[in-house]
Amino acid sequence: MKLIHTADWHLGQSFHGQERHAEHRAFLTWLLDTLAQRQADALLVAGDIFDVVNPSLRAQELLFEFIVSAHERLPSLDIVLIAGNHDSGNRIELPAPLMRRLRTHALGRVSWLDDGRLDAERLLVPLTDATGATRAWCLALPFLRPAEVTGARVASGDDASSDASPKDDGPNDYVAGITRVHRQLIEAARDRREPGQALVAMSHAHLHGAAVSEASERPIVIGGGGGQISAALFPAEIAYVALGHLHRAQQVGEARIRYSGSRCRWTSARSPIPTRWSR
Repeated sequence: MKLIHTADWHLGQSFHGQERHAEHRAFLTWLLDTLAQRQADALLVAGDIFDVVNPSLRAQELLFEFIVSAHERLPSLDIVLIAGNHDSGNRIELPAPLMRRLRTHALGRVSWLDDGRLDAERLLVPLTDATGATRAWCLALPFLRPAEVTGARVASGDDASSDASPKDDGPNDYVAGITRVHRQLIEAARDRREPGQALVAMSHAHLHGAAVSEASERPIVIGGGGGQISAALFPAEIAYVALGHLHRAQQVGEARIRYSGSRCRWTSARSPIPTRWSR
C-alpha cells in the first residue's frame, strides 16, 4: 500500500508579521493533487497541524476543507492526524466523531486504564487498501507532555530502568515516561496485528542524532537536551516510522525512520530548509 507522510503544517502561522494563509492553501492544494496522482492509500500527518493551541477560524477552515476535499477525491483514503507540541490535543480530537465519517482519525492525547496501563486500543488505527482489507496498523502517538507521562503508573512487568535510573529526575523522568508509552503501544500493536499486516509508527518527538533547523523548532523540553528519545525504541518489525517536530527532512539512522520536514520555510536565510514528502 502507498503511504504519504507529512508533518508540521503550522496552519495559521505568520512569517515576519505576514499571514501565510495563501502559502498554506497552496501547499494543501499541492498535497491533494499529489495524493490523487499517487493514488495513496493513507496520509499520515505527524503533528503540529496548527501553529498555536487556539488557531484562527481561517486556519481551522483550511484543515476541514482539505479533509472534505481529500475524501471527495479519494473516498477510500485513510487520514491519520496526531497533535504536536504546538497543538491542543483536546481541540484536535473535538471533531473526531465527524472526521471518522470521512475516514479521518484525529488523536490528540493519551489516556490510561485503571491498572496503570496505556489505553493503547484508541491509538491503533487500521490502514486499508483499495479493497477495504486492513494491510497495516498505524501506531498514532500524539505529542506527550510531561504531566501525561511522568505521573503514570508503571504496569506490572514494564521496566524502563534501562532508560532512567531511580536517581533521574526532571527531563530524565520525562524520557522514561515517553519510552514506557512507546513500548506499551508497540506491544499492543504486536498483539493486534495478523499475519501479513505491517506496523507503521507515527510520533511527534525529537530523536537523538536528528538535525535541528536553527531558529525553527520550538524546544519540546527546555534545558539539558531533555526530551530526546532513542531511535532504538522502534524495533525492526516496524516497517516505517513517520516523525514530526523537526523541520528538516531527514532519516535518523535508518531509511525507515524519517522526518518529513515542514513544507514552508521557517527561516529568512538564503538556503531554504530541505523538505519532502515520504513513502
